[in-house]
Amino acid sequence: MANPYTLSPVATAEYFVASRGGRGEQAHNILQNLRRLNPKPNNYSIIGERRFGKTSLLKYLYREAAK
Repeated sequence: MANPYTLSPVATAEYFVASRGGRGEQAHNILQNLRRLNPKPNNYSIIGERRFGKTSLLKYLYREAAK
């Protein structure tokens, strides 16, 4: 799959489906950890090269956590 993040942040959640593996599985794991109650989540640091989907991931996590 070509890098979908090269032009603008991804607006659809289809790139973060856990069953597709890769970024979807990572996003699912982060979201599960953010939602846990005991012990409460501490913090995450999202780092990476430019245009690798950091903003898209943050927007996805924000939308999903608000549900």
